[in-house]
Amino acid sequence: MRLSMMCVTVVVLAMFAGCSQEDREDAAERIGKAADALKGDDGSERTPRVVKEQQRKERIRQNTKWTPENQAKFPIEYCQAMLEEIAKDSQHYEMLMHKFLTAKSSVTRKIAENDAQLKSYSVFLNTAKKTYREAEASGSWPATINGFNLSKEKLQEKIVDAASKVKSFQAVTATLKTNLAKLEKKTARISEEQRKLVLTKESLQRTLDNLQLKKVVDSEDGIRDSVAAINDAIGALGEGAEEASLEDLVTPDANTMRKATFDAIMTE
Repeated sequence: MRLSMMCVTVVVLAMFAGCSQEDREDAAERIGKAADALKGDDGSERTPRVVKEQQRKERIRQNTKWTPENQAKFPIEYCQAMLEEIAKDSQHYEMLMHKFLTAKSSVTRKIAENDAQLKSYSVFLNTAKKTYREAEASGSWPATINGFNLSKEKLQEKIVDAASKVKSFQAVTATLKTNLAKLEKKTARISEEQRKLVLTKESLQRTLDNLQLKKVVDSEDGIRDSVAAINDAIGALGEGAEEASLEDLVTPDANTMRKATFDAIMTE
């Protein structure tokens, strides 16, 4: 009888080989019920399909995730895995730091260049305004600036152009300095994250060394405490790295500053 049942099972399963997973499960369930009937079992002790499905998902989770159970069972391997993750995070922050430092260097250079231009045009504007007032008061036209003779109309034109340049350079400088401040905040945050990564790595390495030397694995409590400390340290990583500060929120962006500058010029 047992051999016959096995043969029937093989034949039936072969018939359903090309069917869907659900059809195969239905077939397997019917075969199981038939086998139970032959044994005089009503099948009341059989595990429901929904339970089996949940058990399957849990097996996958336990097999693919560092669950608390896996952390407690394999603390050495867990430490090694977290050290690998920290190495990846360290590389990520190094790339970000290089990016922001490069941007800071570029912005700093542009601020210096812009300030030099601003100074030149400001000096010229002050000189031109003084020369204009003196020529207007004495009626001695054309006026001479830096060896060039300029009529009254031409000097007025140069003064207007210079004033426009001064305001433009002032607006650009303000925008660049705002961007520089933001970059400095970002590099400071990344630096703090790098510092925390170093401390966490050192803590993980110490825990790993202790585990390997059997100093911590004296009891389940010791393992649990060590894993909890690791998770606390890892959980602290990344906090505030991208969080906007109050200064970030109240600092106007470049478009707002440009619009305000334009409006001020137009109302003069």
